[in-house]
Amino acid sequence: MKSLVGDYLALIAQTIATVLASLIIAFIANWILAFIVLLLLPLVVIQVYLQMKFLKGFSLDAKEMYEEASQVANDAKATFAEVFKVFFALTMASMGLSQTSAMGPDANKAKDAAASIFEILDRKPKIDSNSEEGTILSSVTGDINLHHISFRYHMRPDVQIFRDLCLSIPSGKTVALVGESGCGKSTVISLLERFYDPESGFITLDGVEIQKLKVSWLRQQMGLVGQEPILFNETIRANIAYGIQEATEEEIIIATKAANAHNFISGLPQGYDTSVGERGVQLS
Repeated sequence: MKSLVGDYLALIAQTIATVLASLIIAFIANWILAFIVLLLLPLVVIQVYLQMKFLKGFSLDAKEMYEEASQVANDAKATFAEVFKVFFALTMASMGLSQTSAMGPDANKAKDAAASIFEILDRKPKIDSNSEEGTILSSVTGDINLHHISFRYHMRPDVQIFRDLCLSIPSGKTVALVGESGCGKSTVISLLERFYDPESGFITLDGVEIQKLKVSWLRQQMGLVGQEPILFNETIRANIAYGIQEATEEEIIIATKAANAHNFISGLPQGYDTSVGERGVQLS
């Protein structure tokens, strides 16, 4: 889609300008001849396509069409200069249109990508973060307990991640989950934030099952820093504000101070208006 919109945008503009200019020149030179040739061009294209597909010739039909096109010149209704201008202009128009065929593969890719995007937008998630259902706790201590958790990913149903896992994380304690890649360290966080629900067992926050809590509120109580943070090609301020709807400047600064990043950001030439680039490539 990026290639279709970006790389070929100039080609599309050039083609449109070429076709319009060529048609104007042709009709100014001799509108009758230009009109006849324009009517014949689609027929010629269809004739060539069918000839290649079925290996049959349509020489008789083509001959009649060319005779009709040349009748204007035979009847002395157009001078040689007019004929040259018309055919040259329409040839340029045909060449311009033929260049747009290069956009075919990218157009198909864009179509498939758009279909995939709309499929995701129309999908009803099992765990809806926009749902207003669920309980909100008046205060949070932060005691977390996993009770007999069993889990496997839907995309890998043959791989058992957890089987009867029990884990207690008291409030205010630092806990490290250590293990080889794929053993389920990140899965604990995914279950805690309700990106997934366990097959069996349940998780509690301060003694309340997280399935009974409002999803958006539950996630607001946590701060997650992934191994590979995702940054959008926007300013630092905009990336931070994605974490909460209608975030104020004060809330943004409080968040950066809590992450020990306020002094670093303020020291940049453009401060919070600094663009991070695609996936944060402009920051290290």
